[in-house]
Amino acid sequence: MDLKQEIKSFGPIDIEKFAPNSGKTDKVINSVELYNKAIEYLKSGNEDIAMIELKKVVSINPVFYEAINLLGLCYACTNQLDKAEELFRSIVEKENNAIKAADYLNFISISENASNKKIVKSKNKLANNTLKKQVKEPVQKNSYISNDVLAENIVLEKIGSQLKKPFTAVIFSVFSLICLIAAIILFIGTAKETRDVDAAEQNAAGQQQQVMAENNSVAELDRLKEQLEAANTKLRRYEISTQISQISALYNQKKYIEAADNLMSLNVDEFSEDLKEKYSSIKDKVLLGAANQLVTDGNTLYKNKKYAEAVKKLEKLFVLGDNWDFADKALYILGKSYVEVNDLQKAAVTYEKLIKEYPNSSYIKYAKERLKAIQ
Repeated sequence: MDLKQEIKSFGPIDIEKFAPNSGKTDKVINSVELYNKAIEYLKSGNEDIAMIELKKVVSINPVFYEAINLLGLCYACTNQLDKAEELFRSIVEKENNAIKAADYLNFISISENASNKKIVKSKNKLANNTLKKQVKEPVQKNSYISNDVLAENIVLEKIGSQLKKPFTAVIFSVFSLICLIAAIILFIGTAKETRDVDAAEQNAAGQQQQVMAENNSVAELDRLKEQLEAANTKLRRYEISTQISQISALYNQKKYIEAADNLMSLNVDEFSEDLKEKYSSIKDKVLLGAANQLVTDGNTLYKNKKYAEAVKKLEKLFVLGDNWDFADKALYILGKSYVEVNDLQKAAVTYEKLIKEYPNSSYIKYAKERLKAIQ
């Protein structure tokens, strides 16, 4: 195919056919005028200016397929095959006035040594459609399209813009949409499973950390308890040691009864060995000193006729112990004090104890007489 000869085959459109009352729009008329100018520029050898005019035509009227074909040929002649292919393909895909475009597209594809089966197939399909139209509407021999038909096609801009896509493209679009939806569903499911797994792992990790924290807290609490117990034990030992020292100080101050009271308040069972030894070193002397003091005070109170106070002193003596050398004397004075406070029952019990436990006492004779007197 001789591209330059093809370009020369394009002729101007008779603008006079577009009368004011013909129903053609100003845009159509303007695009035809520019197209005719481009034809003139091509004839005069000004291909570059002609291409500029043709670009304006296509911009004003995108369905002016004759102008698009001519611009595509100009691109092909100037070795801008990519742009030419793009223009021819746009016409082929719209299935309108596409036989020329298919021929041109096939030619430049062969020129580039690239087989384009899709374009050839489109060409054959469109050729068949055109042949069917030619059976119904005869056209001039050896003419692809007349200028009148071209003008009418320019007017049909809206129809051209709404042409359907090829069936295969629709199928591909539907298939792509289905794949996209499936991918989204799969992604959502995977993301949900991932979130569930992450949540479960985080929950398990959180529970494990909580258990570890609780175990650590329990261990720490036990350790603190042990430390507290040790501290309390140490403190208690210090307190007891201090108390024993205070008792010893009271004894040295001859405050025997007070020292004995403090001594009796101590719990020997909780003593350590060293404290027991310290306790034993003062116990006997403190108790003995207190016992002597109590029996002396009790006897004095009895003589002063303070019988109730005498009873308290002497009863306290036997709380401290009863293994005293003067225990028989203390029992005798206590018995008499009970009689004076009119507690004859306790007086009798006290005399009987004296008679039974101290049979060799010098107070036996008097105890028996007093016991007989109150019975």
